[in-house]
Amino acid sequence: MASVSDRVKPEYGRREGRARHGAAVGARLALRCYPRDSRTAGRHEWACFASQQAAEKALKALHLACNQEAWGRVVAQLLAELPGIAVPDPVAGASWEGYAIENLCAAAPRGTAAWFYRSAAGAEIDLVLEVPGAGTLAIEIKRLLAPALSKGFVIGCEDVRAARRYLVYPGVEAYALDRRTSALPLGALVAELAQRR
Repeated sequence: MASVSDRVKPEYGRREGRARHGAAVGARLALRCYPRDSRTAGRHEWACFASQQAAEKALKALHLACNQEAWGRVVAQLLAELPGIAVPDPVAGASWEGYAIENLCAAAPRGTAAWFYRSAAGAEIDLVLEVPGAGTLAIEIKRLLAPALSKGFVIGCEDVRAARRYLVYPGVEAYALDRRTSALPLGALVAELAQRR
């Protein structure tokens, strides 16, 4: 008489084979349905799904950053549960930094190489632009209204041999931090880069 394990094993093997095949097909479909080309390929449903998933994950991360539990998949509900909660500085700082980098790269002249710098010792520069005809620009991005230079930025500037150093902040005035570094509002540096086009 066959044992229970003998009867279950062949069935399990067939399911496992189907699962492996299904996963392979799913992976191929996921690669073909990448959201970047969804609109041109006519995959509007996939683009909507990917956008909803991204928004849901971002809002749940924000809830976690605020020490809240987030339940559900409805983006509007997850967003509605956030009013009255101040966004923590690390989250807002990262958003400001990303916004600034995107705008500075968009304003940079054609042929500009953009990268960031981080050494093993901890020296860090948020954005390094190699502008044709202007040399290397080192840019530190701070969300503070009274920003100060960090030691890591100064050391990083020496490492990359920056011709000019900037500290971008959300204020309205431009001023010198030292003889080689200027603090500028984002719009002022964007305008300066756009003039070099």
